Amino acid sequence: MIRRIEKQDLELAEKLLLEVKEGLSAHQWNRDYPSKAVLQSDLAARSLFGWFEAERLFAMVTLTEELTGTVKHFNWQEAKSPVFIKRVMTSPLKRGQGLACELLQFAEDEARKAQYDALCSVTGVNNRAMLHLFDKEGFKKVAKGSIRERYPYHEFFAFQKEIGRRK
Repeated sequence: MIRRIEKQDLELAEKLLLEVKEGLSAHQWNRDYPSKAVLQSDLAARSLFGWFEAERLFAMVTLTEELTGTVKHFNWQEAKSPVFIKRVMTSPLKRGQGLACELLQFAEDEARKAQYDALCSVTGVNNRAMLHLFDKEGFKKVAKGSIRERYPYHEFFAFQKEIGRRK
């Protein structure tokens, strides 16, 4: 079940973050990012959502309209009212089981309900899992850019998926 992550779930979110980061090698995330403070900020903004199963958190995503982080380095003019997908993560115990797809579908449904016109996101050019996921879920690659302060993982692709209201 996917639901908003609440204050009482913060410890579970922190545990998942550590579990995911431990399993990463060459990746745009590092020891300092994302952090507990980033999770707390997402939580305070009520923009953090997770996949729970038997009271355990196995995947989470941030869904926000804030133009911060890597997304602020790209031009989103085609989207009149974008919402941004950030920090998609799945427990190593559940990878390959479709949870990330479920999170993106949830994000699309939530965005549609809130009358946004596009889902947007940015990922590193070497993040094969996210590149595959965005392709599979119908996102369009709209830009490539370099973010100098993110060296050595400074090359990014911007993705966008136009969404319409369900009739």
